[in-house]
Amino acid sequence: MNLRRALKVAGWPSSLLHAEKQPVVIDDTQEFAEALLYGAHVDEILVLKDGVRKLGQEHAVPPEIMAAATRERCCRSFLHALAEETLRSLRGRVYCTADGTREEYEMKKRADGSPLDTLLDKRAELERVPPDDRVYLGEIRKRDKYRHSQDNRWAKTLLCYDVCDWLGRERSRAMPYWDRFDEGIFVGGAFAGSPMHVDQVLWSNVGKNFTGYKLLAIWKYGEPSRRLFDIHNYKLFVPPLQEEETEALNVALKIALLGPGDVVVFSGSNAHMAMSISEELSLTAYESFVNLNPTNLQVFLDSGTSAHYSQCRTRQPMLDDIRADVTLSANDLIDDLEDEVLRDEQLVRRAPAGIEVLRHDPAIRSELREVRAKRQKL
Repeated sequence: MNLRRALKVAGWPSSLLHAEKQPVVIDDTQEFAEALLYGAHVDEILVLKDGVRKLGQEHAVPPEIMAAATRERCCRSFLHALAEETLRSLRGRVYCTADGTREEYEMKKRADGSPLDTLLDKRAELERVPPDDRVYLGEIRKRDKYRHSQDNRWAKTLLCYDVCDWLGRERSRAMPYWDRFDEGIFVGGAFAGSPMHVDQVLWSNVGKNFTGYKLLAIWKYGEPSRRLFDIHNYKLFVPPLQEEETEALNVALKIALLGPGDVVVFSGSNAHMAMSISEELSLTAYESFVNLNPTNLQVFLDSGTSAHYSQCRTRQPMLDDIRADVTLSANDLIDDLEDEVLRDEQLVRRAPAGIEVLRHDPAIRSELREVRAKRQKL
């Protein structure tokens, strides 16, 4: 499927075919690594074609999950294809949209008001939802944390191997933040997906699209998109489009068609929307991270401020915890620079500038050590 065909299927305007709206397409893994670690992601989409294979991620998803996603054609049958024991070990969000409407709601409670916990609970409750209603699954991960086989750190991700592992421990741990603990899997059939939103923290995302086709659209960061976001936040533009939805798509900054095996990088600070447009289920997993690019770092520091849409901000305690993690990582990086233990020369060269941007945040600055003069000259 090409972009022209995908737009026709989705009912999205042909204006999105314009050259300036296309993503940066990367074929070389070394170029991709540099863009991932040091590139500016705000207001951009980067796509590594066939990236799942090129980055050695083909067998990262548990076989039972992958088989169900490949074989089934809707989220209900996907859940029924999984064993009860598997579903009992998983948590995830289940979103439902009544047939013929755009009103999405998250399934959280049973009819008697008691809370739903695991995906087994939610599969049973789906029996009460009309069969023609659209279902989308988000943020699927383990119910209980465990020690990950790659680094022995606590995690809830379902994936046994990630992009951070492909990068190598030295480079991924040198980033101010890299989260695979809460890495989630998203599964959707035709015209299901993530409505327009901004991430709870203004970080970057690397997404691995294992199956199916989906469209990803982003809008310009911050104030230029505020009015648009206020009108359309948490709306998914499914066909047939309303006039104001077509107008919103006409001013989208970038559009990408992700096919099976593609890997994508974009900033969660941009208002964005992802919609599956194939008969096959799309299954995508995302790692969130903050790299050493000064622009990305400055935008990350906007998290929770007036520059961050109020509808999307995370709770302050969670943001405080993340900033503490960033500070700890930055201090570890300073130690490694001073001890001259880093082998990656590009990392050594770029790290001090990123550390200095983090000092713009008063809370981080108060806990961040100084870099010795000899390393400031790099």
